[in-house]
Amino acid sequence: IKNDLHFAFDEELESVVKLEQDNSLLGLNLAQILYNLKPILEDENIKKTCLDIKALKHILLPYGVKLCGADFDVSLAGYLTSGSKKGLDKIEFYLSRYEFDSEDICCCLNYSKKVLFEELKTEQLDSLYYSLEFPLIDVLFQMEVDGFKVNRKLLKEFIGDYKAEIDKILDEIKALGGGDININS
Repeated sequence: IKNDLHFAFDEELESVVKLEQDNSLLGLNLAQILYNLKPILEDENIKKTCLDIKALKHILLPYGVKLCGADFDVSLAGYLTSGSKKGLDKIEFYLSRYEFDSEDICCCLNYSKKVLFEELKTEQLDSLYYSLEFPLIDVLFQMEVDGFKVNRKLLKEFIGDYKAEIDKILDEIKALGGGDININS
């Protein structure tokens, strides 16, 4: 599940591209598959439900494919509605609970979207999801791609300042504890 591309266009059209499967017997490789899917993946008018939009964008980037029209991220919605569990955990839960075969992940994507959409509304998280979290997918993706500049001189100064502060706090902890204490345990 984690090493495949999963996306659902609607309840009738769903796809799984197995990244680690040898498709050479079919005369295909991943670059060819994505080249053929590119018009669909880049069409803003074709709405797509994805397991993890940001991860999918990273996978597609080296192949020159830009994901457009993604309108729901199951992992993100799953994370919001379950606190700390990843959306993939919810997908795997649905697969087992409703006896989906692991090959039916896209059916499960559509089902998960319906359930998670309702959970977002019930828990009053839909506004947070659509106004903040979902738009941040593109921002975080671009930050990961572009990186950011670091002033090395300033960073070294911060490290020195914080190391001195940490050492001072450690000394206080040792004094309060009456001796050497392993605070990392």
